Amino acid sequence: MKVKRIFLPVTLILVLATAGCQQPTTATSEGWLTHLTEQPDQSVRDIGAYPERWTARLNTLQQMLDQGDALAFKALEQLYLHADGSLATTLRFMLAKALPYQPVQVLRSAAELDLSAEDVCTPPFIERPPEEVLAWLGASEAALMSQAPESGEDCILQLRESRHQLGERKSTGAVSP
Repeated sequence: MKVKRIFLPVTLILVLATAGCQQPTTATSEGWLTHLTEQPDQSVRDIGAYPERWTARLNTLQQMLDQGDALAFKALEQLYLHADGSLATTLRFMLAKALPYQPVQVLRSAAELDLSAEDVCTPPFIERPPEEVLAWLGASEAALMSQAPESGEDCILQLRESRHQLGERKSTGAVSP
């Protein structure tokens, strides 16, 4: 009898401890994404108060943006409208990081949020190697040229300007974009 009493609580503790460590799947993500779209002001407060709880969800949101999930774009837009400065910057970076994968949806969201080409078409990185930034610039431009050559014209120009500026920084030794 004593073994059962010890085993059950230990098993329950292990299950509860590991449940919070898993990345949400698309099916379970829909619940919290719907919450984000329906109660963005509360979600923004929660993110600010408990950032460690939201890291995995924001990573999942980024993956879903990269995959073109319409609900993820809607959630990001709703969060952005209620976000403060640091969270708004994070969300703009997330939108920009999705540019090589979903240029049409990124441009649509940027227009919806009244963001400029400079907001979403400049490298969304802080102190990354120039090669990584150049890869993002190249992939973003290629995606725009193939999927949105006319609607993405301002963005393409901004990408080229960023590439030029990065080249100037590399030649002077200041390589952080």
